[in-house]
Amino acid sequence: MTTWITEEPLDLDALIRETEDVSCGALVVFSGTVREQNDGLPVSGMTYEAHVELATKVLQDLEAEVRQKFNVPQCRIVHRIGPLDLGEVSVYV
Repeated sequence: MTTWITEEPLDLDALIRETEDVSCGALVVFSGTVREQNDGLPVSGMTYEAHVELATKVLQDLEAEVRQKFNVPQCRIVHRIGPLDLGEVSVYV
């Protein structure tokens, strides 16, 4: 999987396989989804845009910082770009 930014739907199973580590006793996953409102106003969907090279570097740096600062062996962040409908996953951490 080793991608940080993608236009494809995010694959949690692939992300879990990529980060499996027998030295860990737990796995924590944050899933961000498109919600139906923002600041009390209705939302019908979202379109995420990114400068892919720059965003990839930022996500890689964040992962490295988390591993170092919190002494965790694995940290992965993947973000989807492009149009997303309500309920679709936009980010896994």
